[in-house]
Amino acid sequence: MKVFVVTGATDGIGKAFIETCLEKTEIGKLRIIAIGRSKTKMDALLARELPENVELEGHCGDFSVLANIKKLVKSLKIDPFQINLIFHSMGILNPKKSKTNEGIEINFATSFLSRFYLTKLLFENQMIGGDSVLVNIAASSEKIPNYLKVNFANHEENDVRMGMAGHGQAQLANDLWVVEVAKRYHLSTIGIGPGIVKTNIRREIPNFFEYLIAPFFIFKTKTANEVSNELWNVIQNESPKKGNHRFYKDQKFFDGDPWILSEKNRKNLWNHTENKIKSI
Repeated sequence: MKVFVVTGATDGIGKAFIETCLEKTEIGKLRIIAIGRSKTKMDALLARELPENVELEGHCGDFSVLANIKKLVKSLKIDPFQINLIFHSMGILNPKKSKTNEGIEINFATSFLSRFYLTKLLFENQMIGGDSVLVNIAASSEKIPNYLKVNFANHEENDVRMGMAGHGQAQLANDLWVVEVAKRYHLSTIGIGPGIVKTNIRREIPNFFEYLIAPFFIFKTKTANEVSNELWNVIQNESPKKGNHRFYKDQKFFDGDPWILSEKNRKNLWNHTENKIKSI
């Protein structure tokens, strides 16, 4: 039996990916572990009729809080190295200055730190490894503008980034992590830049601003299901070898911006993130 772990499973690309999995009866027996925030939406997901080859279980909570992720992993019943795929789409775009009850900027905590910590615990508990593939939905691009490049060695500077700056920091961290986690955990990793997708990730953005920007993106906007179906083929046919990464955007693969590939920058992020976890 294959085991897929999907975060952000109650909405957007995460939910769409689960729906895609349910259509792929040729994959054989499949256990999907769905992780999301909304209990109402999770209940609706679990209530749907499933094909005979699929087992679906759901876990709800505020996973911007690291203590909740720790409880989640303790509750999972998974044999050693049984997870074949981790599909990370958990995230938020909050323009306001806000922190979790653990004192972490809300965008960084939800869109990056939650993914880092969950994967770390799964690895330390020997639930991933071997042939595991990690797919990470972020804002991956071939070129990173200089104004977005963050020095993660400067902890004080990073801690004051809030709102949209915090969101940008989380997206940058995700790309650095995709490269570094492949090497440290010997996983096959794919960083996905899905482009403009119609989801609820911008639910915290004021409505009037949404109306203003909508005309500029109308011809470029994809549905979550379109993205999910495309990614299914990428994962099945184009996953890199163990210990390696790939980025994918606009139907093409690339290695990443040289700044992302820098070992120094990747280690700075890793050390910054581990320090964050230890401080809680």
